[in-house]
Amino acid sequence: MLLSTVDGNKRDAVGPRDFLPPISQIAYVVQDLEEAVRFWARHMRVGPFRVIPHIQFGVSEYLGAFAEFDLSIALAWRDGVEIELMQLHSKAPSIIDHAPASGGVHHVGIRTSDILKDERRLVDAGMRRLQRNVSSAGTETMFFEGPLGLVELIAVSGGSPHLERLKQAAAAWDGIDPILP
Repeated sequence: MLLSTVDGNKRDAVGPRDFLPPISQIAYVVQDLEEAVRFWARHMRVGPFRVIPHIQFGVSEYLGAFAEFDLSIALAWRDGVEIELMQLHSKAPSIIDHAPASGGVHHVGIRTSDILKDERRLVDAGMRRLQRNVSSAGTETMFFEGPLGLVELIAVSGGSPHLERLKQAAAAWDGIDPILP
């Protein structure tokens, strides 16, 4: 369907079904995960963090080829968004190489119940898939690069109990211990 704009030009209409799910995560690459967790907890009041050291991946592909990917992450919830801190341990090329030189946001994450459909949406929008991972726990992620910067799709089926636990922990957090047991 075409719509007329104020200047009389035609453009495609975009319906709600054409949108990706909302952004739910902001991620940063850090050099020292423990130090970054302490900083975010103390100065940004984000916490408590769930730390997952050396995630095991059953599948890790970078630019379509097998990739060694040794990564530790810390996750916390704050006011409607998940903060992810990532520390790379491996030396092989990976999505982490696309970190901004000045630091700052590495990527935004979108939880999706249909990762293949949302992959097509991003590719159709001009984005290129850089990396795909499947953790040993079965969580699939895909990273894309394009006009929007870096975007991660995170496959969730049947909700996200992990996210609910982070939200509950954040709501009850007293600000003292920045790491969940």
